[in-house]
Amino acid sequence: MDHQVKVATLIPGQRTAAGPLADDIRRCVACGICLTVCPTYQVTLEEWQSPRGRIAAMRAVAEGRAPLNERFAAFMYDCLACRACEAVCPSGVPFGRMVEAARVEAERVVRRPLTVRLSRWILLNWALKSRRRFARFVRLLDLYRKIPGRRVLAGIAPGLKMAEAQFGQATDRVDLPERLTPAGPVAGRAVLLTGCVMDFWFRPAHLATARTLVAAGYEVVIPRDQWCCGALHFHNGQPENGRRLAADLVRTVLNYGPDVIVTNSAGCGSVLKEYAELLAETPGAEAAVEFGRRVRDIHEVLLAAPELPNLRPVRRRVVVENPCHLVHAQRLAGVTRQLLGRVPELEVIEPRDANRCCGAAGIFGLERPDMSARLLNDKLAALEPFRPDEIVSANPGCLLQLRTGARERGWNIPIRHPVELFAEGLADG
Repeated sequence: MDHQVKVATLIPGQRTAAGPLADDIRRCVACGICLTVCPTYQVTLEEWQSPRGRIAAMRAVAEGRAPLNERFAAFMYDCLACRACEAVCPSGVPFGRMVEAARVEAERVVRRPLTVRLSRWILLNWALKSRRRFARFVRLLDLYRKIPGRRVLAGIAPGLKMAEAQFGQATDRVDLPERLTPAGPVAGRAVLLTGCVMDFWFRPAHLATARTLVAAGYEVVIPRDQWCCGALHFHNGQPENGRRLAADLVRTVLNYGPDVIVTNSAGCGSVLKEYAELLAETPGAEAAVEFGRRVRDIHEVLLAAPELPNLRPVRRRVVVENPCHLVHAQRLAGVTRQLLGRVPELEVIEPRDANRCCGAAGIFGLERPDMSARLLNDKLAALEPFRPDEIVSANPGCLLQLRTGARERGWNIPIRHPVELFAEGLADG
């Protein structure tokens, strides 16, 4: 059913029927600069697949010139929410929060295939509620891989093939210490956030992160009672579920008295730094502000460290792929290249299109597998001429996506978090 909206004017400071704040919509002057960096527009050359086109749809619904319907929902969910448009917009349009707000409204009318509805419910409404449930979810994925008829199921629902390729991979369950202390003077206490996907698929990156923080002089605490930050919920039209997880994380982490709260997941980091805004109207708003002030990506911490031990040579050619939420949302362009550039004899290559989305975008690949695969193939085709010994990316979704594509192409090279490579240069490595 179409939901006809009866809003004649856009009132500054008010939310529109399409979700975003009216004054956010009005900031867009339709200049078109966003078209030059939008991945979906570059693939389709369709106006409605651009930020400018999507904002026009928000405006039309808000002004009552278009209905809130399935077509509008498709406009919002076909977006990768990579926020590349934000980084180039001369008017400072906050497209990330706009599309997330619009998706909340789109949830009222969106129609998804049964398999997609089921997979969304399992992941967002069941698995991510707790660590125990997520562990069961991982076991279910392992069981799914053993089903003889899974290829038939994947043919019916292409998203299942993507889920198996990515989340069905074996995990490397490295044990993490609860606390690490430097031998010399202590620069402060760092609480390391382990998250959900990072903790179940990328424990080696956590261990490397902890080691580098100790080398930078930090006492490192890795709380056992922490859990998901809610990023996937905020990005996918479920802010209430996201706020519940965020509030729990804030309370848990602040109890450990951190001087700095460290994340090594770019997508999580962008949301963690926005907790003050996302939790502004909740009872924990003050704590969320305090939490947000202390959040740092691991790149920021290491690059700002006054002293790091002399690193030993690592003779390798590495290609850097930059996660969208690291360069566009957190505005930390070039930090991976800078950090790895400190490792002697390491050849670091940052391709011209290193900042372009790989097509992972959270659960985008599960719901829009064709577009996701197209972007991934473009990305890997651009990387192939460099013949790297290794590829690095600082986000779990990107790592899973790149590993999937590399495996399909028969590439037998490591694809991992840059902090793992940096940690190789530590004397005790």
